[in-house]
Amino acid sequence: MKPERLWHYFEEISKIPHCSGNEERIINYIENFAKKNGLIHKKDKKGNVVVIKEATSGYETAPTTVLQAHVDMVCEKDSSVEHDFDIDPIKLVLSGDTLKAEGTTLGADNGIGVAAMLAILEDTNLKHGKIECLFTVEEETGLKGAFELGDDMITGKYLLNLDSEEIGTVYIGSAGGIESKMNVTYGGKEIFSKSGNVVFGIKVYGLKGGHSGGDIDKGRGNSIKLMARLLYNLLKKYSISLVNINGGDKHNAIPRECTAEVVASYDPESTDENAVEGEISSIIKDFTDTVRKEYGEVERGLKIDFYKIDIDKVFTFDSDATDRIVKLLMAVPHGVMQMSRKIKGLVESSTNLASIKTDVQNHAVEIYMHHRSSSESVLDYLIDVHHSIASLSGARIESFDRYPAWDPDPESKLLKIVTESVGRVLGRPPIITAIHAGLESAVIKKKYPGMEVVSIGPTIDNPHSPDEAVSVSSVQKFWDILVDILSSVR
Repeated sequence: MKPERLWHYFEEISKIPHCSGNEERIINYIENFAKKNGLIHKKDKKGNVVVIKEATSGYETAPTTVLQAHVDMVCEKDSSVEHDFDIDPIKLVLSGDTLKAEGTTLGADNGIGVAAMLAILEDTNLKHGKIECLFTVEEETGLKGAFELGDDMITGKYLLNLDSEEIGTVYIGSAGGIESKMNVTYGGKEIFSKSGNVVFGIKVYGLKGGHSGGDIDKGRGNSIKLMARLLYNLLKKYSISLVNINGGDKHNAIPRECTAEVVASYDPESTDENAVEGEISSIIKDFTDTVRKEYGEVERGLKIDFYKIDIDKVFTFDSDATDRIVKLLMAVPHGVMQMSRKIKGLVESSTNLASIKTDVQNHAVEIYMHHRSSSESVLDYLIDVHHSIASLSGARIESFDRYPAWDPDPESKLLKIVTESVGRVLGRPPIITAIHAGLESAVIKKKYPGMEVVSIGPTIDNPHSPDEAVSVSSVQKFWDILVDILSSVR
């Protein structure tokens, strides 16, 4: 696999646990790397690290270039996979031109960028001006490392963000975003009698999931929305009470799985329990067939399981809370809200209904959403929509962790250099566009006014999901483009 040293460092990174918020070990690895190679480095209070490599002969007067990537990864796994992200290495699986992980996210987002920077810092044969390699933390949980970046960490005129996911595409803008959390409290009741009550579980799973920015326009299913639809169908027929409902995990990942435990009540004097179970099973089967037809090839792996739960007594939400939560989930938007009027094919605004958790101890349900837009005013509108829905349903809501959009600069000198380098390596001009996702570039550029910024990367499919995969051949091209850019900055 070429380039050899880049892949060497990616394999090393994969051995080190580095979920968001747990980056201390990989930061220590980078600091030790700098010491071993005799390179100056510094760390700010947040844990971000900069490693500096001086200009090579003939490039002493070239502008300083900042290379930037985040060290954390989204840690997602299939429910059937035994993997402890705090201690277990990522198990790499190579098949042809594709590198994946065994049942977990791969961490190519943004591990390839990190590995490329380490390989560049190590390589004594490259030609370049002064380089500042900026390794940031906690990108995947709200760009926290970039927000708390020390004011004196970097000095460069140009910033190359290495967190894009399509070879030959150059990004010059990104969406801003904000998170919201709804909290719904519920009264409850204990159900003791097996007579007149059927307790059962539902599991929606097998969806592709993916990045809530880059994949939001691909028409993929949201497990929480599908669960809400199914529960709504059951409410039409039966008096049901939720025991719990849980789905999704990360704010920036489209939820792939959702589970619910439910009690359906019936009149034992006039209805047979087996008939009730059969009818519920039939409703779920019919619903499964319906949504499979709706999604077609997009979600070939979609599955919905129904299983009876044998239990002596169970504590449930009251019927009013069940009704409000199901209807709230039906009403909360998910997906593309508006397409860009400026850039063809670009999503301008979206909302990801990201997760739902039942807090049994406090009798509460928490629902998380992530909103994105390249327009600050439309982002304000999306927040207002969700606050209105929450008000109508009696839910409490708060919005937090807002980050800015990155406004494109098509006249940038750095963009011209990158465009020419891509053309030389790929034999064709790049696609120049913006991305419907939050990039640290926006935050760093706001902190360091006047800096010119461009984002590039190899081809990575399905980031933030266990289907994440990187094209090996695209990584070689990415490396060649990066090396060409550095030698062209004079």
